[in-house]
Amino acid sequence: MNNDGRMQVAGLIYDPSFFKEEERRGFLVSEVMKRSWAEDMQIIQDIAEICREQSLFFFACYGTLLGAVRERGFIPWDDDIDIGMVRDDYVRFLDIISKNYKEKYTILNPYTRSWYNMNFSHIISSNRLSFSRRDLKQHHGCPFMTGPDIYPYYYLPRNKDDERYILMMLRSVDDAIAMSRQIERLREKNLEKSVYNKWNEGLAIRLVDLQHETGYQFTEERPIENQLEILYDQICRLTEETDADYLVRYDEYVRDKKKRFPKEYLCNTVLADFENIQIPIPLGYDAILRARFGEDYIVPKQESALHGYPYYARQLRENSVLQKGMLQSENEERAINNIDYEDQREWILYYTSIREILIYASDALTQICEVIAGYEGQRNKYKLIWIPERFATTDSWAFDEIAPDLMIKYENMIDKYRRDGGTVCSPQDISDRTILRCKEYIGDVSGLADRCAGLGVKVTIQEYIRRTNLNNGLASRSVNDVCVMESTNIPKEWEEKRGKNKKIILYVMTISILYQYGIRALRKLRNVLQIMERNKDKVIMLWCLQSEIRDNICFFDEKVRIEYHKVEKEYKMHEGVILVESGQEKDAVEFADAYYGDPDILALAMKDRKKPIMIQNIDVIDNCE
Repeated sequence: MNNDGRMQVAGLIYDPSFFKEEERRGFLVSEVMKRSWAEDMQIIQDIAEICREQSLFFFACYGTLLGAVRERGFIPWDDDIDIGMVRDDYVRFLDIISKNYKEKYTILNPYTRSWYNMNFSHIISSNRLSFSRRDLKQHHGCPFMTGPDIYPYYYLPRNKDDERYILMMLRSVDDAIAMSRQIERLREKNLEKSVYNKWNEGLAIRLVDLQHETGYQFTEERPIENQLEILYDQICRLTEETDADYLVRYDEYVRDKKKRFPKEYLCNTVLADFENIQIPIPLGYDAILRARFGEDYIVPKQESALHGYPYYARQLRENSVLQKGMLQSENEERAINNIDYEDQREWILYYTSIREILIYASDALTQICEVIAGYEGQRNKYKLIWIPERFATTDSWAFDEIAPDLMIKYENMIDKYRRDGGTVCSPQDISDRTILRCKEYIGDVSGLADRCAGLGVKVTIQEYIRRTNLNNGLASRSVNDVCVMESTNIPKEWEEKRGKNKKIILYVMTISILYQYGIRALRKLRNVLQIMERNKDKVIMLWCLQSEIRDNICFFDEKVRIEYHKVEKEYKMHEGVILVESGQEKDAVEFADAYYGDPDILALAMKDRKKPIMIQNIDVIDNCE
């Protein structure tokens, strides 16, 4: 710990408040997820340092890119980090990690793991789930196997014949993968051998054709699907940079030809704030996000991760130690021995596990309260025996490092239930006699549930519902948005320019739009400014000069640079325009009546405040749409 209480691990510093459970945009982000986020960001920082040393480049992509642009951090309901690398850097990076950092990081991809069947890599800092205090302190309190997905971007050949050939081969590989998966399904169903053999023969013919066409030698040493994923990657790598103008993810491009991007869009990056670090994002991020998430990507919509949220639910449920329920407190009262077996009420066993509490956090505690309240309200009819799995605070088990607030609340609930006269005990105290005396077992999956089922007692596994109040994704603001402000200090000269009955329009042109459209974007900018100037008796324009443009103007060609500076200088003198400098954005959001411009976090800040927003169309000139 630092003197101010902040946590520092390998260069990253976190204020304790970062790990607190928090609602963002109506979605509850738990302490446990915050720990995972922290570890992911630590790995990204390490990757950034490795790339800097080796002159390699990476950039945020997919949900991480959207989060960087829209949230200045994680999308609240996302639980991982996605980064991209262009083919050559991707290959070099994986080679460097595997040779020089194999003690620290593990790479998962079709080449390193025969069971891995995805056409990207996953890098993790741990090969196992660990709840030891020492490991948790090294990984920001994150016990899970976590890390970013790394997506390779390939060169799309300029020559159309070469492109058609590559797409044809990739479709053949995809067909073979589909056949391989169908064969596995048939094997699991134990269908007639003739059906199975027919599919096997078809796959064999397809593999021979691929082997003849590509020279790839299939073997019996690795699963066929895994080898097909390797072949897929090698086909994608065929084109050299000098023969291409665009970059693609071929698995997307084969389905949607719009998902190709000029090399410059991805190979030039700027740094964007992301929680408490900065991450490189492609300069062409607007075109990329529009292709991926639609024209209105700046407006939040709840989307769950493809692998299910949270990702660590599967890791917790597959962990043998947790499944065996070995986390009971050594000092747990053996209250069951004092139970009156002649009690004529209906007995209910209620079991709650640490595993589900870590997965569902406050939702799990809410459910526990509801169950207990429901039965306690009918004490004359039911006797509820609560068997809460407990957390340990030794060096061997350190759940207080993962979610201290959550665990304190859980312990307080247990203590209160006992003080109120409820029965609390451990699984070890539950005899077969007690089980047979019970009418029903309710709660989480456990060995005790299996015992109850084996003795003929009804078993009901409770389902947790993730409680959210999204209201179409706009229920509340993100703590990282510029729209979350303690106070504003509207400059006096702004108030003086407003005068009476004038509308204030906040206008933003983003670096990505300027980069993509160049002179066309500046033509639009000049047009908008002229319209505002002509209507200065009715409208005042707040022109937000983004620092990213000034800091990265070197990426633009000379003609664009000259014209931009010319427009900026010219309109600093116009009476109907107020220039918003860096650091004044929060004042502008409060001061403005409406937003007009490019998709930007300031547009979202305005929308959160129920102020109208309109996204500009670069191609429309001479009116404000």
